[in-house]
Amino acid sequence: MSIKLVQLPIPEVHDLYKEGNIPLAAGYLKSFAIKSGAAEEQEIEVIARDLANYAGDAAILKWVKESKTGIVGFTSYMWNIDRNLYLAQKIKEINPRITVVLGGPEINYGHRALKENHIDAVIIGEGERAFMDFLEDYKAGATIKRVYRADAPVDLTDIPNPYLEKILVPYKNESIFLETMRGCPYQCKYCFYSKSYSGLRFFPEENLSRMFELARDYRVPEIYLMDPSFNVTPGLKERLELLVKCNTTHIPIHTEIRLEGVTPGIAKLMQQAGFKSVEAGLQSVNEKSLAAIGRTWDRNKFVQGAKLLQRHGIDVKTGVILGLPYDQLTDFERTLDFVMDLSLQKSMEIYPFSMIPGTLLRDEAESLDLTYMRHPPYWVLSTKYMGEKDIKAAVEMIEHKLEIEFFPPIIPRFHNILPGYFHFLDLRKKAECQLDVLSRYPERVGHSLTLVIGQDTDMNRLREFGKWLKEANPFTLVQVVIDLESVPRTEDILRISDSLYCPDHYFNHIHHFKIDSQQKYSVRFFHLTANLGAAESYLYQPQYCDLVLRYTSLLLKKGRDILEEKPILRIDSPIGNSELKEIRRIYKGFENLLV
Repeated sequence: MSIKLVQLPIPEVHDLYKEGNIPLAAGYLKSFAIKSGAAEEQEIEVIARDLANYAGDAAILKWVKESKTGIVGFTSYMWNIDRNLYLAQKIKEINPRITVVLGGPEINYGHRALKENHIDAVIIGEGERAFMDFLEDYKAGATIKRVYRADAPVDLTDIPNPYLEKILVPYKNESIFLETMRGCPYQCKYCFYSKSYSGLRFFPEENLSRMFELARDYRVPEIYLMDPSFNVTPGLKERLELLVKCNTTHIPIHTEIRLEGVTPGIAKLMQQAGFKSVEAGLQSVNEKSLAAIGRTWDRNKFVQGAKLLQRHGIDVKTGVILGLPYDQLTDFERTLDFVMDLSLQKSMEIYPFSMIPGTLLRDEAESLDLTYMRHPPYWVLSTKYMGEKDIKAAVEMIEHKLEIEFFPPIIPRFHNILPGYFHFLDLRKKAECQLDVLSRYPERVGHSLTLVIGQDTDMNRLREFGKWLKEANPFTLVQVVIDLESVPRTEDILRISDSLYCPDHYFNHIHHFKIDSQQKYSVRFFHLTANLGAAESYLYQPQYCDLVLRYTSLLLKKGRDILEEKPILRIDSPIGNSELKEIRRIYKGFENLLV
């Protein structure tokens, strides 16, 4: 029996979230299956991190195909469920005898995965016991059930920690994800977590000291305590004192808490234990909105808790939700102002409201007049009190008040990340040869691919390549950079775009509220030029492409007004220290736009 466990990351062009794609769930499944005797260590393989994070679809399918795989299990979240279902279908085409099983937070009763004939089974809720039951049926040759769910939560003392078992090894400069407990006492209606099992359960305390020893050995930059609300823990003072003893080198700790429970003594102990940041869900200051989503808060205690942590050098990342029931635009602005009055705006985390399948609030959506995406990320599109225009106005408000870009800019990549994969292809020379080579080896296409084309590029051949790419690696994000002195013609771009664009891609959906000339994100077009006249036209009228300005020695003298608008700036030849210093001054806070 050969089992492959797969967890795929949030799709993105650059590495904003790759460090967060740690296959902790797969690690738990493997460690528990080995301990329970349902599988041998060599039988279970967790997908290599580089393959998961940087490869395209064809490379993952090749990995499955090249070994005697019997089972493929996918950990499913809203950001990877469509890709998981696509890969599952392709796996069945490669070998119908492979058993495909899906689990993870996205999977629940009634999920569309249950309607797919290329999915053999799903696991709902906590996976360790249910996955073991599935493996026992598989090994015994019994009929595989459509749904596996444990009758009762597993005793957490029976689940070996995958880090301590060396199933997971921290990468350089990567946080460690650590659960000390499971369960949540709160009943937030937009969250599926509390519906799994009631009550709080705890992992063995002796794991803590061993985990901190491991963290010191690997010099990890942070330990992320994944407890859903750390300070609801019974005996909180004693647990913090234990963390003080374990964290002798003050490795930074991050977790989620309720600010209302923070006292002077707790704040002091958190500082001594090494806490450097916390997430605190505020969501809204509108009491009626909070009641509708099953939350409460105490304004005075919230403020007191935030200030206590700030005084002890702990960064408070305040969570705010956009699009809640009963929230009007003025209510949302009051929430932003409340956070800003506490000087917490730099770490504010703002999320569009998601109507997650299986949650209580999704069941109540119609009665609350909430319209929402039927596909991931399930964002609320309008409410009785905020239309879609209001939500877009709220995004503009966020950007203006916080002086940020709510949607991070998409920046083309001009280099390959890993040997063996193409993340960049320069088609200005020998384009036909390069496209032919890549077409023969679809497994060498990366998770994102920047194509640089010029005036002489054969557009018909590029369209053919685009159709092939969309067929072989449909979830690869594509950036097309057009190196041209004049502004490219929109009609020429659209011909290429049609062959590459995947409208149902998650990356398109998470940009829904962005006001933009292209309105396409899974394939993105850029104009690379050193011509100041062409670049200047982007200041005065909307253009289809995003501007990538090539640096020249004249730019600081004659193109400063263009630079002040912060286009993507490509520097592809050496420049003097004084020039570089001035560019860095202009782009302070926007360094990611310097390529």
